[in-house]
Amino acid sequence: FAEGVHPNRGIAVYVLTRLPFQSPEEVYQKAWQDYYQAHEGNYFKEEALKEMLISLKQILGRLLNQPVDYSLFISLDKRIIASPYAKIIQEALPEGLTFEEVSLEELEDKQ
Repeated sequence: FAEGVHPNRGIAVYVLTRLPFQSPEEVYQKAWQDYYQAHEGNYFKEEALKEMLISLKQILGRLLNQPVDYSLFISLDKRIIASPYAKIIQEALPEGLTFEEVSLEELEDKQ
């Protein structure tokens, strides 16, 4: 899901290719889906989203605990800012993080 790059001692960059959701096709996840369906619950909201947030917080925790002056977190998955649950994700993350949507063209221009 995420890969860390340390171009020099003063900066840490993490690239998240996609939000770290578990595959809904895994046996463990299918069992949870069956459980929530039987109990009229919401598998996505009550299980999948919570698990993903734990994984995402762990990824960000590694980034924030690096002994560097500057950290950059790049998400290639737009769902972190543009999805029905984007606000839940952003509110669950550490304070002080800012989100900026940048197109590939804009990113190329910043080089």
